[in-house]
Amino acid sequence: MAAIDRKQYLIEQHALLRSKLLDKGVESKIEGETLIVNIPGNIAFGINSARMNWNVHNILDKITPILQEYKYTSILVLGHSDSQGDQELNQLLSEQRARVIREYFN
Repeated sequence: MAAIDRKQYLIEQHALLRSKLLDKGVESKIEGETLIVNIPGNIAFGINSARMNWNVHNILDKITPILQEYKYTSILVLGHSDSQGDQELNQLLSEQRARVIREYFN
């Protein structure tokens, strides 16, 4: 990617993501050389569940072609749960949620 301006690459990818995800409740921003896309848990999952809500499929289906077009992008999927309840169970739920999203992209 030496010949590609990294900042411009991120800006273009970010603009495309924003246009595809407008009004979906998804947040995106550029921090340094990282493009962060946040799908809030209340959109993606039910309470205490690692099963994706029906509407998150539509969001992920809009992200997938962008990841294919911008082939120099790598993604890191993080899962979160709320701070209520047992820490060990919340950690497990967070890992399960991240795995479900990661597997969707595979």
